[in-house]
Amino acid sequence: MEPLRPSDPRQLAQFKVLARLGQGGMGEVFLGTSPGGRPVAIKLIHRELADDPGFRARFRREAEIAQTVSGVFTAPVLRADPEAERPWLATSYLPGLSLEEAVLSYGPLPPASVRALAVGLAEAVRSIHRAGVVHRDLKPANVLLGREGPRVIDFGIARAADSAAITQSGEVIGSPGYMAPEHIVHGTAEPASDVFSLGAVLVFAVTGTGPFGDGPVHRILHSTVHEPPRLEAVADPVLRDIAAACLAKDPAERPGPEQVTARLADAATMELHGTQWLPNQVVTGIGHRSTEPVPPPLPVRRRRRIPRRVLIAGGAVTGVAAFLAIDDMRTRRGGPPGTVRWMVRLPGEGLLKKHRLVFVNGMLLVVGRTTFAAVDPRVGRVAWSVPDVHTDTMEGLTWSADRLFLHLKDGRLAAYDIATGREAWSQRPGLFVTGPPPAATGGVVCVPVDREHTLMAFDARTGRPRWSRGRRPATAYGPVAFGRTVCHLDANDLLVGIDAATGRRRWSAELPQRSALPLQKAGDLVLAITGALQAQSLTVLAFTASDGRLRWQAELAGSAASGGTLTLADDKTIFMVWSEGVLHAFDRRSGRLRWTYPLGKVKNSVDPPRMIVTPGRLFVNTHNGLLVVVDSSSGRGLWQQRLHPDSDSGPVLADGLVHIGDRGLSSFDPATGRLVRNILIDHRSRLIQARDLCASGGTLYHVNMDGELMATPARS
Repeated sequence: MEPLRPSDPRQLAQFKVLARLGQGGMGEVFLGTSPGGRPVAIKLIHRELADDPGFRARFRREAEIAQTVSGVFTAPVLRADPEAERPWLATSYLPGLSLEEAVLSYGPLPPASVRALAVGLAEAVRSIHRAGVVHRDLKPANVLLGREGPRVIDFGIARAADSAAITQSGEVIGSPGYMAPEHIVHGTAEPASDVFSLGAVLVFAVTGTGPFGDGPVHRILHSTVHEPPRLEAVADPVLRDIAAACLAKDPAERPGPEQVTARLADAATMELHGTQWLPNQVVTGIGHRSTEPVPPPLPVRRRRRIPRRVLIAGGAVTGVAAFLAIDDMRTRRGGPPGTVRWMVRLPGEGLLKKHRLVFVNGMLLVVGRTTFAAVDPRVGRVAWSVPDVHTDTMEGLTWSADRLFLHLKDGRLAAYDIATGREAWSQRPGLFVTGPPPAATGGVVCVPVDREHTLMAFDARTGRPRWSRGRRPATAYGPVAFGRTVCHLDANDLLVGIDAATGRRRWSAELPQRSALPLQKAGDLVLAITGALQAQSLTVLAFTASDGRLRWQAELAGSAASGGTLTLADDKTIFMVWSEGVLHAFDRRSGRLRWTYPLGKVKNSVDPPRMIVTPGRLFVNTHNGLLVVVDSSSGRGLWQQRLHPDSDSGPVLADGLVHIGDRGLSSFDPATGRLVRNILIDHRSRLIQARDLCASGGTLYHVNMDGELMATPARS
């Protein structure tokens, strides 16, 4: 990190520029902060690229698509301005070390760490491809290791620069040693090219050098195209096999990201949301980088000296404002170690209210019937809150890269800026269908309405109406988004795939019966559940979301009248369960029923049981006082734990334990079911009442019965 130079910008749109982070072939990178205090990394494009009209057009298109990328192991693109004098793009700032820095400073990573890294990077590549983006420049310098785990950065704009670079210098954007052969020879990159780069990055991580050696650029490029990769130094056989497959010369012979993950089933159980998977010396280096102070800018010559008395008065006012802001947060810390890290009073909410907690771009969003706030999860500071918000439903929330979309009780769809909480726009397109959230994708947000149209789409940034489709359907369920495709149940029992950007119908599929439950997502499949309301069995039809092709159909025991349904999927299996019935496991490729597991009737609830899936295990909170753990491959019950009858929070996995919120906070060993910890009271000797439980890294976040948001270590 370097101080700002006199010629550097001090402000870009709403972002204040604080320091220089570096410079690359496309532009300069700055550290900035949003009005709400959120750190961001801003890439300011070089002037020579900015002067190319073709570059601007490509940058605009690629930046819009990149803002739809959402993945745990990617750095989200928050905002871009392709029309600025020098175009720029802002992402979340992730303090830490690049993989390149870590390996060059501390040596190659151990095989176990690289296997875990491979899982995270494969998931990141899959998230990027799902949004229709090809990274084109995946390399060790674009993999960040931080306190929250690994992240892939700089996706979405390399393609915009590629053609400009060819025109100006005859070179292709990319990094020798990590570019795929087809990228070098033809100048074109495809999703399989990113898989090639992934294999090269893994070889560097475990050996300290790339698979095609060092030396002059032309020699590395020639080796990449014509010679086999050098994998002799990769001692781990699993990593060697994965690298060899990823580095195949023919793109068609390379595995997909999901196949890479499948070959690393053991590593997929490692907790990547933190640093425990890394060697100690790397963790120490990450800690030093994360606490690096921001250097003051180099002095700028001013035309007029500001009187001293003005500075003193300004300082006094700032101090008072800061004092009032801190007092209003009501953030408290303390208590026995391992019990409460911090606690903050939520604005606008009283006793016994339920909330939804969700992480978006590093901020913890809290949504309740009258609460809408963003909290910095590191220190418990309320970054912003929106007063007098009355939501139609806590589930009616979705988001894009820099906008939050919320159904309000007065019938409006409102968009809020993620960084500041300010309302960006609102629309009242008609009476909303109660329940389903909008779907944000491809630069638009789509909402179901029940007057003139089945579906309406608004520009995600401006709120301008973009398109509308169809007549009011017989069953009013919300849309689901897959990249740039929105799937929706239209009139006449048609399942329709719509281009999110244009509203054009890409495909349609006729259902044999009326849809009985909302559409479900399972990887790249959209599931339609059909049948009569009181029938004792339903039909599940699986369609490929991209083209509407029917992949399979299967019978499901249970009644649609029993309540909601929940679907989860891993790479091989789709798990389905709802509030009354049987847990079903279907083969993801063929639809074959692999096994069933009886959960019993769930009492006093129309919500489906909560469940999470990890490699080898499925955890189900049945809502009737039982935590059930099932072998995800065979359906064999592994263990059960009796819970408080009112337990409806969790399960969540964090720091190697499975956690449930009820009257207190219970933590179990996921392998054996042994109760490891049970916290009933906080540092004030009051019941914790851990509701609305979620986790990030090694911390659990939950709301108590007094409307206070609490952060508790996952392990004491």
